[in-house]
Amino acid sequence: MRKIAFGTMALLLALSMLFPAMTLPATADVSGATVTLYNQQAGQASAYVVAFNVGPAGALTADNDDIILTFPSGTTLPPSIDYHNVLVSTPGETAVNVGVWGFEVSGQTITVHSPINISNNETVTVTITQGVGIVNPKISREPATGAGDGRGT
Repeated sequence: MRKIAFGTMALLLALSMLFPAMTLPATADVSGATVTLYNQQAGQASAYVVAFNVGPAGALTADNDDIILTFPSGTTLPPSIDYHNVLVSTPGETAVNVGVWGFEVSGQTITVHSPINISNNETVTVTITQGVGIVNPKISREPATGAGDGRGT
């Protein structure tokens, strides 16, 4: 079983206002990760869209391989999620929900069991809708003026 993991470090790259950046383990064949929040307000629920490219040896097999998303501390993940609100897609294809047993929540991590086959060198999008109830950290890492450096420092 192949697992693609996104650590806390990659979320800041794309969400510079609130989150630390993602790091990829050396064994993951992933590049170009982006994270989009539909509500960037501190302490508010938001949809999350994570997109990334798998490399020449990054193919995933449906119902066998996992995508692991790790959220930064301060992000509130619900203990249970309606599977209809977690979707995986590739370009030109309809997003597919992960099914009843298609994910696990543990601490700051959501493990998504891929419901679709993903080919080498393909772009993958994982969408977690706002209805899931993931809540952004209550304290922004950027100054109130918005004049931060985009890196949370």
